[in-house]
Amino acid sequence: MTSVHILGLGCAKNQVDSEVAAAQLRQAGATLVDEPAAADVILVYTCTFIEDASSESVDAILDLARHREQGGGRADVSWWPAAWPNGTATSCSS
Repeated sequence: MTSVHILGLGCAKNQVDSEVAAAQLRQAGATLVDEPAAADVILVYTCTFIEDASSESVDAILDLARHREQGGGRADVSWWPAAWPNGTATSCSS
């Protein structure tokens, strides 16, 4: 069974998206965990419409990347960068 840690940052929509993802993952049989170190997969939902949110998001993602380098689980990031054309959704995995 896959364990998942979800980190929702930024706007209320990302918080809702995080909750929807959590419900879908539970339904699919995943175990949600409170600590990133206990997770096989880490999902980050973040929004960067203001500078403070961007800084918070980048810091959180870098912290998770460091966790990954130390043998932690996979980290997947989904975000809506405000500066990209047409509000294009972007994601990456490590």
